[in-house]
Formats: sequence, C-alpha cells, structure tokens
Amino acid sequence: MFRKLLRIHLWIGMALAVPLVLVCITGALLVFGEELQAEVAPDEWYADTTGVPLPFETLLDHFEEQLPGVPVNVIAVDQAQGHAWKIWLGNGEGVANVDPVSGTVLKHYQHNTTLYGYVLQLHRWLLVPEGDARSWARNVMSVLASVFILQSLMGFWMWMTPPRRIDRLKISFRDSNRKIMSRLHSITAMAAAGVLILIAFTGIGFNWKNTVKGIVGFVTFSEVGEHEPLEAAGHEGIRNIDQAVKVALEEVGGGKLLSVNAPKSNSQPVNVRIQPEDAFNAEIVTLDPVTAEVLKVRRVEDLTAAESFLGISYQLHIGNFAGLLVRWLWLLISLMPVFFVYSGIWIYLKRTKSKRVRAKEQKKALQRVGVSGSV
Repeated sequence: MFRKLLRIHLWIGMALAVPLVLVCITGALLVFGEELQAEVAPDEWYADTTGVPLPFETLLDHFEEQLPGVPVNVIAVDQAQGHAWKIWLGNGEGVANVDPVSGTVLKHYQHNTTLYGYVLQLHRWLLVPEGDARSWARNVMSVLASVFILQSLMGFWMWMTPPRRIDRLKISFRDSNRKIMSRLHSITAMAAAGVLILIAFTGIGFNWKNTVKGIVGFVTFSEVGEHEPLEAAGHEGIRNIDQAVKVALEEVGGGKLLSVNAPKSNSQPVNVRIQPEDAFNAEIVTLDPVTAEVLKVRRVEDLTAAESFLGISYQLHIGNFAGLLVRWLWLLISLMPVFFVYSGIWIYLKRTKSKRVRAKEQKKALQRVGVSGSV
C-alpha cells in the first residue's frame, strides 16, 4: 500500500510539475506585487502622503475636474506607506491612482493592463481571454489547487505510516546524497504543509465561493449569513461623505480607515470599512449620505467563525495580516513547491539509476557464474 501511494504521489507530482511551478512563482511575485509595480513606474504609484489628505468631497471634486463624467465607486484609503490612494471606478472605467494630498490623478488605467494585473491573470486563469474559456481556465486552476491539497495530505500520510517518524526528520550529512535529499523533501514539506494548504484552499475560494463557504461553515459549525443591501431615506440635501466617515469612526471607537464608497444618489448609503485595533476583520458602518445617521453596524464580535475566516481569506492567501515578517515568510513558503518538484524528480531519477546499476551488476554476476559453471 505504501509503495503504491508513493508511486501515485510521484506521478501526480510529475504531471502537475509545470503548472504548479508557474502558480508558485507568480504567487510569490504577487505577495509584494504592489511594491514591485510601484518600483516599475514610481511617478504613477507613489505619492507624498506626509501631508494632510484632502476632505473626501474635495478630493472627489478634484477628480471630477480631471476625469469628468467618470463614476467613482470606492475610495481605497488603506495603501502601503507612501503609495497613492486607489479609486475604483464604475461603468468599466477601471482604476485611478490619486495623490490624497493634492488630489492629482496620477494614473487612470485598467487593472489588467499593469504588470501586477498581468501576473495576477497568469496566476488565476493563465491569461485566457474573458468568456467561457476563462471560466474553464479558472476551474482548471481550482482543480490544480485541490489536487495539490490532496497531494500534500497524501505526503503527510506517507510520512506518518512507517515507524520512527521523528528520526526521518533528521539529516546526517554522512548519508548518501539521495537520502539527504529525501530527508530535505520530507522536512520542508512537513514544515510548510499547513500554510500551503491554507494558501491553496483560500485561493480556491475566489472561484468556487459557495463550495468553500459550505466547507468552512461545516468545519466551524457556523453559518455565513446573507446581508441584504440597505437603502437610505433619500433626504433632500447635499451628500457629505466626510461627516459620515467621522461619525463612523466615532461609532467604532477609532481604528484604521480602509475604504469608503461614493453614493451616486441620496438613496444610496455610505459604507465605511474600518479595521479596529487588535482585529483582523473590518467593521462596516452604513450611514445616510446626507444626515450621516447610522443605519447599521456590522461588528467584528457579531461575526460567526465562518464569516470571520472568509472575511480575511484574501489576507490569509497573500500573508498580509500580521506585518512584514509574515509576508516574507509567505513568499518563502509559496516557492517551496518548486523545491518539492525538483527534489521529487531528482530522487526518482537517482533511484531509477541505482536500480539500473544494480540490475547490470546482477546480470554480470550471473554471467560470471554461468561461465565458471561451464568450465
């Protein structure tokens, strides 16, 4: 049974080698993708954020002057230090990078035309054009991630099955090169398996959302609620996003402002996303755009276990949830399957070569026995 599983583990690894290496390398690039993109074109991505940002309504007025008629959906405030704010646009207009202090639009672009967007498309759907073919490509990538999870669990089971498991995690450089490589394969796999399974599982969730939602709900014995969109009363008056943000921060009790939407009418509420201190998930405060009356607050403590996990699944996927050190750790771990592929094939070739050498030696020995017998 063990040898059969070992053979299956080997052939699955060899079959998935090329796409797995591609996904791992592109995923590693995306861990620091925003920073790499900014270094390529710093004038379009960096901004002097040491000054006081403009009020949101003033910022939107400046934006309208520069890109008249382009609808604004969301202002993403939470960016890396020194980076411009992002404004996500409606009607397929893409994204705009904006200096929050001067209100200058630094770049107006479609997300998939940037270096970051290109790598992201390669990582998620192999650059397949939009349409039915892309849906198939995304499903293929999800199947690949699912098989990788099974491959990881199979490797763990094979490590658990024979005796002296701990001893097989020790390396002696007096052993043969093949044994050393085999031990390195096992040790790195055991060390990285949990994080790699987490990365693969959360990645699957971007495509097979309902499936992952169901699995998370089943494992955590909790449900993911359906949140119906609210409508504001439609009061007469002028929209005031700045007042709404101020009230939202007071309601939450401070925290880190992440994003705010820009309602296009007085019947559309303002949704302010705020990350409280010592919390991974964000709280969402929904307010009237004119009166800044609080209509609803989605608090962290009210989230179920499933909602909490799914709410930070993207941060878990890229390692952006606990500082720079974790991101570097995620970068290193995301490249480990490249080593697994290399070491697995190397061990197989060495083992095959050893078998051929032994077979030749046995054949020669039999021939010598035959000759001596005939004499």
